[in-house]
Amino acid sequence: MIKRLKPKITGYPEGYSPFLVKQLVSAFADPLALLFSSFLSIGKIPSARKRAIIAPIFKKGASSNPANYRPVSVTSVLGKVMEQAVAADMLDYLLSNKLLHLNQNRFLSKWSTLTNHLESISDWIISFDNWLANRVAYIDFSRDFDTVSHPKLLYKQVV
Repeated sequence: MIKRLKPKITGYPEGYSPFLVKQLVSAFADPLALLFSSFLSIGKIPSARKRAIIAPIFKKGASSNPANYRPVSVTSVLGKVMEQAVAADMLDYLLSNKLLHLNQNRFLSKWSTLTNHLESISDWIISFDNWLANRVAYIDFSRDFDTVSHPKLLYKQVV
């Protein structure tokens, strides 16, 4: 998990950078495992692991236009490591107990929206060959996740 951290963004809420955590991985691994186990056993996560710094990241176009930025939450590095560990354990559990449907492509390694589209096209061709009707609905949520509060961004630029 620690090896996948991206050391590009700075300004982490707790002060640890991914670079530092990656350099100290051999010393951090066992204490972090104990720490994470204790959090999970009592069912509480420290508030420091929940904090985030919202940073506007430039997308494209004129940099003076606030609409050309998207918000990115920079969260705790140790919190990210814990999330990845929990997610990996959950995925292992779901797969080993056959609780995850194979059509959940996004959550499986080496599966993506491309493989999902290929499966869909294959199903449509089979339906077409058998003179069966198909109904398809596409929902695009990308706009919901790609917005920034313009007044807040303008306020941050002034201050």
